[in-house]
Amino acid sequence: RTGGLLAIKRSKTMSKDFGVMLIFYGLFLVVCGSAGAWLHNFEKKAMHSLYAGLGGSLAMLACGLFAASNIKVLVAIGVHLALVLMLIFIAVFSIQAFKSYGNPEKFDRLVLFVVMGLGSGVALAKAISMKPKKEKK
Repeated sequence: RTGGLLAIKRSKTMSKDFGVMLIFYGLFLVVCGSAGAWLHNFEKKAMHSLYAGLGGSLAMLACGLFAASNIKVLVAIGVHLALVLMLIFIAVFSIQAFKSYGNPEKFDRLVLFVVMGLGSGVALAKAISMKPKKEKK
């Protein structure tokens, strides 16, 4: 019986740790988005970078809060939605980096999208590594 209680406690701790990791990832997104806007002196044409960073950050915050809630359905929604969003972000950052590649005028965008794609890949790998292991019977 104590093995079951230990598994429940470990699961709650892991979902809180996952939620915290998502919050840090969200902060990474907003910092990168802010950097993109800053690189262009916060001109109107570059503010989409900041808005996208804020949007991604808010989405990760919501997923993180769901994952840390200890309510089984919300944990499942938060974890799975975060994983899907990370995959989408990696695809978007990769496509944008590819579009910027080879254009000297867009070198700053290329660097930013590569950093965001790599950071998202690291976050996804960390998220996957946090999956609870099934206990052997």
